[in-house]
Amino acid sequence: SEEKFFLLVLKLQTFAALNISKMSSTYPISVLDYGAGNVLSLLNSLSLLGYTNVTTITTPAQVSSATCIIFPGVGSFGLAMENLSAMGVRDALVDHIKSDKPYFGICLGMQVLFEESDESPGVPGLGLIKGNVGKFQPVDGSSGDQYDVREKGSEGGEKGGVRNLGNPRDMAKKYYEEGADEIAFLNITSFRSQVIDDLPLVDLMKETSKHVFVPMTVGGGIRDFKDSSGKTWKGWQVADRYFRAGADKGGREERDICAVTVGRGVEILGAGEIMVNCIDCDGQCGGYDLDLMEAVCKEVNIPVIASSGAGREEHVSEVFEKTNVSAALAAGMFHRGEVEIGSVKRDMREKGLVTRL
Repeated sequence: SEEKFFLLVLKLQTFAALNISKMSSTYPISVLDYGAGNVLSLLNSLSLLGYTNVTTITTPAQVSSATCIIFPGVGSFGLAMENLSAMGVRDALVDHIKSDKPYFGICLGMQVLFEESDESPGVPGLGLIKGNVGKFQPVDGSSGDQYDVREKGSEGGEKGGVRNLGNPRDMAKKYYEEGADEIAFLNITSFRSQVIDDLPLVDLMKETSKHVFVPMTVGGGIRDFKDSSGKTWKGWQVADRYFRAGADKGGREERDICAVTVGRGVEILGAGEIMVNCIDCDGQCGGYDLDLMEAVCKEVNIPVIASSGAGREEHVSEVFEKTNVSAALAAGMFHRGEVEIGSVKRDMREKGLVTRL
């Protein structure tokens, strides 16, 4: 019922408040690792708040004996429920919540409490709250961060040349402090041949997640491949390494087909959102490819992130005004100090677009 749902939300909000202000630093907190959540990011957050008795749990016995459980966000509804069943912890988790022990579900951790979700039709949730998790219209824009960016070529210079603009960890921390809603790490130059043997972003994500507490996205090298020892790795295993290093999302795949077809395909395969990177506009500072962004938006039912081309504040506002994208990524104009994140958000506010300041 709505009343029961309200009380549960109130309980979760109260639990979060108690964690921050009243609970002892040694209070036992268990983080459920279901194979897809941003576990390390959550562990770093709890550490920052001063909690020292924090463990990860993965078995029915651990779930049953836990004092309080935090279910981290990230992942798709269907995959999360599949993993909970495969791990054998589904019933133990239901018993924990029904016994009135503290439970804090973050994003997906809250959604699985319902009977089902539009994200994964036909997949039953925990059923503790009657109802279906439906989609709502996105209203917020996100700014991102790339490390090596394609620069706009100068007269007589090499067009599209790449130059190193600084330490990505420090840049991510700076953008987080300036108000970025999300940080994207796109590895466009390295480790194409040996993804696991040389994972520069794994250590980077681990370090960055200690200081950045907004969602972090990773792209580049997430694919099936065989390493130098002959071992075969699946793309999901590579992505898993990133998630456990603090990333919230990630992916990269090349196909000789149009972007719209790729968008439809990856949605069917379970993608939670799509970042559309237009190489022709990348680094040109002339604005996003509005036609491409809208074409993809019309064909998929998951959030679309616009990428490539932002050079001025109005470019970000424009892509929200003229397309149905859910977020916009910008990089070079921030790296070069030409535009501040705050000025982009103020421009959006002045034009009636909802954004977090």
